[in-house]
Amino acid sequence: DLPQLSVETFAEVIEGPARLAGLELEAGLTGAIVADAATDDALPLLAFTLRRLYERYGGDGRLTLPEYESIGRLDGAVREEAERIIAEAKPSPEDLDALHAAFVPTMVRITAEGAYARRRALLDDLPRRVLALLRRFIDARLLVTDRDPQGRETSEVAHEALLRTWPQLSDWLLEDRDKLRLLEGLQRAAAEWEQGGRSDELLVHRDGRLKEVAALAGNPRFGLPDASVERAYLDAGSAAQQAREEAARAEQERRIRDAE
Repeated sequence: DLPQLSVETFAEVIEGPARLAGLELEAGLTGAIVADAATDDALPLLAFTLRRLYERYGGDGRLTLPEYESIGRLDGAVREEAERIIAEAKPSPEDLDALHAAFVPTMVRITAEGAYARRRALLDDLPRRVLALLRRFIDARLLVTDRDPQGRETSEVAHEALLRTWPQLSDWLLEDRDKLRLLEGLQRAAAEWEQGGRSDELLVHRDGRLKEVAALAGNPRFGLPDASVERAYLDAGSAAQQAREEAARAEQERRIRDAE
């Protein structure tokens, strides 16, 4: 993580490039931006916001506080840009469903502490139906692409402020919060099971908990790849559950025979 900057340093990060570009900043603009810069992702958000501010209003050589307000200030700039993309693209309900699947759970996860965080995804794992729409998000620098060690193209949310401020994504996250918690718990348990040599003693999902994650894996958006550790863990847990149930039935039948 980048270190937190002092107020003076942050002000210079804003005003220094403006001077070099010959831009005049209205009195109070720097102070308003610095006051908004209390988030952990403030520095990349600052770069994004200042670029948007310059692209939209910098033609006259002056940037003002009302112009900064109009793009949503520091946190709201990514929200305003996401809403602009959706308004221009006019996606169908089916496209929005596919976009939902692209973001949740493919590019967003929930941490053990219950906070939302971005997740890097393979572009090939995102719904093909909305790849063109996602490219708009990439072009607007709301998503960033890279390559993994195997050379495959990846995509992830550029600014976690998008998770906090874009109402559409907030609604999806609220809708899927319980499912994301189940998935996070499954992934953590599967990793511990794998690290522990795949011991049956580490199969912590059983009975009702096992049914919950099995139902989750049956959801098209939350399905588990066949080759994943999570799928192997779930298969092993299901086999262990079946063995326990068969043993319990055999014991019950033995007791009935003994009673008779």
